[in-house]
Amino acid sequence: MVEHASSSHTNAPRNLARISVTAYGNSKNFIIRSYAMYKYLNQFMDSPRNLTKPSNSFYRIDDIEIKKAEKELGITFPSELRQFYREIGYGFLTHPIKFDKDYIFYSVNRINPPSMIVDMVKNGHDSGLISQDTYEMLQPGDLPFFEIHDSSNFLIMKPESLHPNAVYTVYTNIKIEDSFEQFIWRLYHEDPAYYSENWAKDYL
Repeated sequence: MVEHASSSHTNAPRNLARISVTAYGNSKNFIIRSYAMYKYLNQFMDSPRNLTKPSNSFYRIDDIEIKKAEKELGITFPSELRQFYREIGYGFLTHPIKFDKDYIFYSVNRINPPSMIVDMVKNGHDSGLISQDTYEMLQPGDLPFFEIHDSSNFLIMKPESLHPNAVYTVYTNIKIEDSFEQFIWRLYHEDPAYYSENWAKDYL
């Protein structure tokens, strides 16, 4: 049984984009919902790989890698995760939009690349990326897309479920967020560790 940890936050804002379409010599403007869901993270793309301290950093992924991973897993990535891969790539989200100069964050907070997810799902502990205990907690179809720390604590998505874009804990199966897009938005605009508040009560 999946529990849903409720939250009182407001919905993340969505960008609107104006495009101009010319058809048969007639130019018309349309307002559409922007496909740039994660535009606010563009500033952290193509970061140096030898950063001296943890920081927000993302690296591009091409469509070939995404499709190859989907073929190997036999699934299609949830739409919002897939859009993140295409728009931003993979990487680390460890700093909120505002923080003090002495701010320190100790977790990994990595949005795993498709190839890493394949390796974990296919090879388990032998991949060197996920602990045996955690691997045994995965249910068929679970995607360990987000590493919190130590190759032992992950958040997962369930692409073949009724809620493919929802985010869950791997251990207790508590739903952290209904939407991957909202999950990423809250990591950056609220707190990179906000998810821990949702499952803490499960251990009290």
